[in-house]
Amino acid sequence: MIMKTFYKRNLPHFIPEGYVFFITSRLVGSLPKSVIEKLKKEKQINEKHIGEIENLKVRKKRYYEQQKLYFSKFDNALDNYSRGPYWLKNKSVAEIIKEAFHYRDKKVYDLFAYTIMPNHIHFVIKPIVGQHAMLTEGNYKKEKNNTERLNRQLGKLSYNSNKKQNIGRKTPSPYLLGDIMESLKGFTAFECNKILNRKGVFWQHENYDHVIRNQEELVRIIKYIMNNPVKAHLCEAPEDWRWNYYNPDLIGL
Repeated sequence: MIMKTFYKRNLPHFIPEGYVFFITSRLVGSLPKSVIEKLKKEKQINEKHIGEIENLKVRKKRYYEQQKLYFSKFDNALDNYSRGPYWLKNKSVAEIIKEAFHYRDKKVYDLFAYTIMPNHIHFVIKPIVGQHAMLTEGNYKKEKNNTERLNRQLGKLSYNSNKKQNIGRKTPSPYLLGDIMESLKGFTAFECNKILNRKGVFWQHENYDHVIRNQEELVRIIKYIMNNPVKAHLCEAPEDWRWNYYNPDLIGL
């Protein structure tokens, strides 16, 4: 049985455990509120019509297609909006994001791929079971000479953080996606703001997250991520973009 974890910001939804996730996070102010509201309103209207379809199989397919359409328009808006902040163009800032991605790899998630764009990031991860990674005393002791960095990087995901959520469970659960995002965005916001000599909100609170359903979809999404800088006219080929990464061993390419 697949357990589901309730994750809430403004809009509640269920996050299934043991899955691979495609996530997009953007800088605060990277899109005007009017653009987001227009996209959401259009999505709501389309989903209302889809909900009236009686055939369940057809309805599910149309919902999935609608989700892809919404994300495509959302991402195109991010790539083409010229007035918002582009803090991630700063190489020192991008290095902070890159380091944070890799620091958590094999500690709290398996890192499949990412790209760092000027005003947003795309990445694919699979949360792992904490007790088999960072939440074991042996692994924690490996970091004993760098405990301060560990705590700054991981925050509530440091040693013994998900002990409570595993009480009474025969099989320990992976890290919660909400906790992973809070840790990743909290640490990078603090460090990037220091570099930029600014204070205040760095990331937009809401993330776009999508559960990847199968290997075919995984490959398609990875290719999309790698090609995003090309689509945004930042480079001529995916391999030319310094801030692209994927793990071929996990993806099977």
